[in-house]
Amino acid sequence: MEEALIDITERTRAEEAVKQANLGLRQLAADLLRSQDYERRRISKELHDGTAQLLVALSMTLCYLRDAELSPERRGELLAEAIDLAARTSREIRVLSYLLHPPLLDELGLAAALASYAKGYRQRAGIEIEVDVAPDFGRLHQDVEMTLFRIVQEGLANIGSRAGGVSAAIRLERGPSAVRLELKDFSCGLATHPVEPGRTPIPLGVGILGMRARAELLGGRLEVASIDVGTTLVVNVPLGESDEKDAHTSGG
Repeated sequence: MEEALIDITERTRAEEAVKQANLGLRQLAADLLRSQDYERRRISKELHDGTAQLLVALSMTLCYLRDAELSPERRGELLAEAIDLAARTSREIRVLSYLLHPPLLDELGLAAALASYAKGYRQRAGIEIEVDVAPDFGRLHQDVEMTLFRIVQEGLANIGSRAGGVSAAIRLERGPSAVRLELKDFSCGLATHPVEPGRTPIPLGVGILGMRARAELLGGRLEVASIDVGTTLVVNVPLGESDEKDAHTSGG
């Protein structure tokens, strides 16, 4: 009788553990879907407010050029304006394409992609970003590289979306069994709460929830700590044999 009670108790505990694990997985999936939804909204807004408006202006300028009565001087001005609008549209499309999937991530790996992204972000947002990665860092599995890159994207977007963001630092370290990513914000800190109803969503994600969900999918963890000025975000992701075996090779 006592053995039966123990068996039932253990079974009940196991069922409860499975139930909690399933709830955790559902919450994780919901967080990722919410993050993806905000990312799509941001890109849609960029296309509508930026690229689409440039194309409308280009179309109008080309229509003006069809006027046979235009003076050569005016025609030259409109042609120069059309060329400028086409160049700006091309730049916008390249930026959006990079945000969706940076080509350097596949070609050269996470270290090169982070350095390039930080440089571009510095030019666009005016925020100084220091990147510290060992020269021999090497390649990681595709899923790990993409996850860490997206976390940096979301973290920097959270910094840049609030007034006062002036500088940040990215540090990437590789150990024998794990990779460690550190993102320091030396301004007013990362957003640590989900977006409240009615408020403007944070670009490229939903703050800490989205970043944590990405890390946990790979068996990793994300920690946030306040520092004297700003916030430090640390991500640790375990590396298995497949990370070495399936890692990309340079240029492959």
